[in-house]
Amino acid sequence: MIASGGALKDSRVSLVIYSPDLEVANVTRLVGCRPSRAHAKGFIRRPPHGSGPAPIGLWCRNAPDGLRFEDKIRYLLNVTTSRVATWRRLAKTHDVQLRCGIFMHAWCEGFQLPEQTMVALGARKWKLGVSLYSAEGHEIVDAFFKKGLGGPASRPNNAVNPPHSGFTALAQGSKRRAAGRAGYRAR
Repeated sequence: MIASGGALKDSRVSLVIYSPDLEVANVTRLVGCRPSRAHAKGFIRRPPHGSGPAPIGLWCRNAPDGLRFEDKIRYLLNVTTSRVATWRRLAKTHDVQLRCGIFMHAWCEGFQLPEQTMVALGARKWKLGVSLYSAEGHEIVDAFFKKGLGGPASRPNNAVNPPHSGFTALAQGSKRRAAGRAGYRAR
């Protein structure tokens, strides 16, 4: 178990395949399911997925929003081919990534991936990328003091934290979380 503060409540999980020579129809055939979105290199992108010609080909399948984090990963494993040879061949010429955006609503949330899920990810050569977007900054700072990581007595009442301090960074995390939540996408 990675954390003990409760299950993740908000996440995005996507299987993303990149290659300068990506052929959408070929990748779709090999993977065994249709993408949520895909394009070849040079495709003219429009916001929110960028703008101008795509510098690289992309094939992306998103997991449905209504599932738990662990189930989103399982979903992508289930809708794609289980043929390890296919994934090994793709991984030689394409960058295959399982991209996860986790949007925390409390200072401590976690997940547990079963061994068989980890084995399946490794066998398919899926690189695991996780972006964490923090909960509100004041929740995290308060939790540190409540847990004795600075103690209430050591927290200055009117202290101004310099821009490089951990507390300032944590508080700014809530702004980044809101921006990240709105703008998270498979890159």
